Amino acid sequence: MEQVLMRGVQRWVAPRAAWIEARDGALWVTRSGDLTDHVIQRGERLAVARGDDLVLQSWRRDQPAVWDWQTRKVRAAAGLSGARQREIGRLRTGLPARARRFAAALLRAVASGLDALAARARRAAANANANANANANASRASRFDKLGAPETPGAAQVGTMRA
Repeated sequence: MEQVLMRGVQRWVAPRAAWIEARDGALWVTRSGDLTDHVIQRGERLAVARGDDLVLQSWRRDQPAVWDWQTRKVRAAAGLSGARQREIGRLRTGLPARARRFAAALLRAVASGLDALAARARRAAANANANANANANASRASRFDKLGAPETPGAAQVGTMRA
């Protein structure tokens, strides 16, 4: 961990995924592209992704802030963009371990439910497609039955002719 004492405003670009922690005083963090500013109190952490462009300053002008950062391991979540992974990392910031475990279990349950719902939608679409094809074939057969067998061109009509 690297500790940084600051009295003014600092700009920092995260060299890799990290935790920023306020060691003393409150820290005001503005992240480029994030509409929310973060105020981190002593002992709280904020997850940042590699390449995040941050502006850090003390929350109170009369009290300097001490902060440090520590590299954090990032598991690549399958199919999630970097922005989505940063959002998930931000959600994990500052939550007690028990709340994080509960939230993780809840998110897994929601993801599982969404997977099941997607599979059900795929099956319904396949059934609808099969039914549409069957209905189209039945409609063609029905029209043929109503019209009867097609007449042969040039067939003579049987009957008597008057002169």
